[in-house]
Amino acid sequence: MDVHVVTLKSFNIVGPMITTKLSEDRIGDLWREFGRRRNEIINRVDPYFAFGLSEYSPNPRESFNYIVGFSVHNLEHVPEGMVGRTIPMQEYALFVYTGHRIGEVWKYSGSWLAASEYKRAESADFELYDNRFLDREDGMKTISVYIPITKK
Repeated sequence: MDVHVVTLKSFNIVGPMITTKLSEDRIGDLWREFGRRRNEIINRVDPYFAFGLSEYSPNPRESFNYIVGFSVHNLEHVPEGMVGRTIPMQEYALFVYTGHRIGEVWKYSGSWLAASEYKRAESADFELYDNRFLDREDGMKTISVYIPITKK
């Protein structure tokens, strides 16, 4: 798995949101809602890059907010039933994963962080879904996972 340390400028995201916990299986339903309503989101930065964003929670086993959306130029138009958020400039550990189970990224990230000079920052993490996520003949998917970091 490729890992890079990157700094991203602030960006805006708009999309539907749920409050859930790790033991619930509701994120797939949110992605389906996003698929039905994606054309309501205007001012997109790139219509082919979708985000799955988890707002920071000290205990995601109990509760966290998950947003599926597009990056937008501004938050002037947020459709009813959706939310808009500005994600501040942040340093991230970027994990580029190709496989079948995104959970492998989260397992690997814990050991990577423990061995690195970084710790997880209290900020949103997100997955970036782009053209590399499209169906391949071998069924593998490529995804970029951004985990916020700060020096230990």
